[in-house]
Amino acid sequence: VTACFDDGRERQFSVSPVLANLLLHLQDKATWRLADLAEATGMPPDTLRKRMVFWTANSVCSETPPPAGQGIGETTYTTIETSAGAPRSQTAADYAMEEDERGAAADDGQEAVIVSYVVGMLTNFKTLPLDRIHNMLKMFVTDPPYTKSLAELRAILDT
Repeated sequence: VTACFDDGRERQFSVSPVLANLLLHLQDKATWRLADLAEATGMPPDTLRKRMVFWTANSVCSETPPPAGQGIGETTYTTIETSAGAPRSQTAADYAMEEDERGAAADDGQEAVIVSYVVGMLTNFKTLPLDRIHNMLKMFVTDPPYTKSLAELRAILDT
């Protein structure tokens, strides 16, 4: 994929179809809210945000965090049309490695949320079977959504 900018820059990228699709959307509209872009692409906002890291790291767009008290859906992405200097290029391999590291860090954060919910459940119910805890987490942990399997939950609670 070749990205062309108003200041004459041309950048070559070797990317997945998902990242190419995001670039096409950025070409159509200069500023996107995360929620709107997620709807346009059919991707969940959390997944979309992870994918947009590639384009922000390569100075194709910038990310503006949501206002205080707003959800991540209010995050905005704005296409960068001019550049003061040559942007740092990130390869797809660099991106994959960073995504793995981010995923590991995000799992640690989600594990803390899960443990917090389980402690609250056990405070109220004293004892619960693991499958009931698992089902309750699927209902109540929504940001980020609870996606663990029963075996993963067992491993988290065993630590």
